Amino acid sequence: NLPEMEDEEKLLAEKDVLGFFLTSHPLQVWVEEIHRQHLNRLEDVKSLGGSDVRCGVLVVGVKEKLTKTKGQKMAFVQVEDLTGHAELVIFPKDWGRVRETFLNAGQKPLVIHAQVEQNQKNDNAQDNNDDEQAAVAQDSKLIFRDVRSLEEACARCDDPVTICVPNSCLSEEHITRLKALFGKYKGPCLVKLYVRLNDCECLLGVRSDSVTPSVKFYKELHAWQKAQPLAS
Repeated sequence: NLPEMEDEEKLLAEKDVLGFFLTSHPLQVWVEEIHRQHLNRLEDVKSLGGSDVRCGVLVVGVKEKLTKTKGQKMAFVQVEDLTGHAELVIFPKDWGRVRETFLNAGQKPLVIHAQVEQNQKNDNAQDNNDDEQAAVAQDSKLIFRDVRSLEEACARCDDPVTICVPNSCLSEEHITRLKALFGKYKGPCLVKLYVRLNDCECLLGVRSDSVTPSVKFYKELHAWQKAQPLAS
């Protein structure tokens, strides 16, 4: 019997063979972190023309182009999250320093800081010899400001980590396992527990434990949340 593929390998194989993710999505494990960092969803930025946004995304395509005026390299980067797709325009002044980040991103999630271009038409866009102006004259795009890995952004954010505690995980043994998980990933971020019993909702601050959120932490947390009630 062959060993079961790791989640990352499985998703990469699905993307290579099918052209899309089938069983999950590389950003799925980061859902709590995306909320903790207050990142914008791509489906929501369409109505935020002119605003600065921060989005957690995957790179799905990169197209380099030379500007007509100076022959400098710029790029049009296709990105996606769990809600939609967008095009990120990166002009020559920035492309040189971030080129390797985007070309080598693979399935590594990034946090992009960008400005949402206003949705407007320009009848003279095709006659414009400046590629930078022509790029922003079309439909809404994200105009690049900065980028870092989602994992790095995770480490920089000190907002509390909010954990949903299922009813099936309220036993003393389950809570003991959760505290052990906190100890394994001990770090600077405070923890809050969200518990819902019948019609009552509670948000409990945990003073004695703090964590370093990471993809490994969230994977183990999700496994704990899916645990079945223990036999009595």
